[in-house]
Amino acid sequence: MIDVGPPRRRRWKIWLIIAAALLLLSFSRILSIYLSALWFDSLGYSSVYWYILKLKLALFAGSAVLTALLLSATFLLFQRLFGALAFENRTIILNNQPFQFSPAKFIRPLGWVVSGLFGLIYGFNIKEHWRQFALFRNQPASTSYDPIFGKSLSFYLFSLPFYDLLSSWLFGVTFIILCAAVAYSLLGLPQTVLKPSVRWSSGAAFRGVCCALALFLLVLSWRTYLSRFPFLWEDHSTFTGVTYTEAHYTLPALLIVCIVLIVAAIILLVNAFALRRFSLLLIAIALPVATYVVAVVLIPSYIQSFIVKPNELDRETPYITYNLEWTRKGFGLDQIE
Repeated sequence: MIDVGPPRRRRWKIWLIIAAALLLLSFSRILSIYLSALWFDSLGYSSVYWYILKLKLALFAGSAVLTALLLSATFLLFQRLFGALAFENRTIILNNQPFQFSPAKFIRPLGWVVSGLFGLIYGFNIKEHWRQFALFRNQPASTSYDPIFGKSLSFYLFSLPFYDLLSSWLFGVTFIILCAAVAYSLLGLPQTVLKPSVRWSSGAAFRGVCCALALFLLVLSWRTYLSRFPFLWEDHSTFTGVTYTEAHYTLPALLIVCIVLIVAAIILLVNAFALRRFSLLLIAIALPVATYVVAVVLIPSYIQSFIVKPNELDRETPYITYNLEWTRKGFGLDQIE
C-alpha cells in the first residue's frame, strides 16, 4: 500500500501556521480595541465606546447563533421528513460504468457547514448595523405625522430602518430554507438505474416545499408592506414625495399584493396538509405575480399616461403642497413669520 497523504510533520506545520495566524489576528484585534478604548477615555466617552462594543458583540453572537440554529434545525427536520429516499445510495454512470455513492455522507455535513457559514455572514452583517438597533431601542416620541400614511417622524427615523434590517434577515433565512426544501425534495426522487419511477416519499417533499414557500411568501408580504413607505422621499421630475398616481393606485395596490401574498401562503399550507395538488401550488405562485403586474405596473402606468399627464398640475397640486410644507418644517422655516 502506498501512502499518498502528507507526512505527519507537514500536517503539524500546517496546523501551527493556522494557529499562529489566528493568534496574530486576535492580538491585532485586541490591540485595536485597547487603543480605541484609551482614545475614547481621553475624550471622556469611554462609556459610549464600551456600550457600542458590547452591542456589536451581542448582535454578532445573537444573530449568528440564531441563524445557525434556525437553519440547522430546519435541515434536521428535512432529513427526518424526507425519510430514507433522500439518503439512499445512488447509482451514476461514468464512462458506461456504474458507480455507487451515498448522499448522506455529504448532505448532513453540508447542512452544518451551510448553517455555520450563513450564521457568520449574518452575524458580521447585522453587527455593522448596530446604530439601527441602538436608535430603535432609544427612540424618542414624536408629535409630527406625515399626511400620507399617518406615521410619526420617529417611525421613519428609528423604527423603519430596524424593520427593514429585520425583514431582510428573515427574507434571506426563509429563502435558504426554501432552496433547501427544493434540494431535499429532488433528492427524495429515486434516481438509481434500478428504480426509474418518479415518486415523492408519502408526500413529504410536497409538504416541505409548500410549507417553506408559504413561510417565504409571508416574509415577502411584510417586505412589500414596508416598501410602501420610501415613496415619501422618492425623487420625481417636478418634486420629491408621493404623487397622485402613487397615492391613489400604487400604494393601495401594494397593500393588495400584501394581502394576496398572505392568502397564497394560506393556500399553500392548506394544500400541504389537506389537498396536495400541484395545480394549487402553481396557482399560489401565479396569484401574487399576476396581482403585482396588473395592480402595481399596468394600472398605474395607464393612469399616469392617460389621466394624470393631460392635467398634471391640477392632479399633483396637493402633493406639491405637502412637499413644500414639509420642506419648510425640515428647515424650521414654518416658525418664521
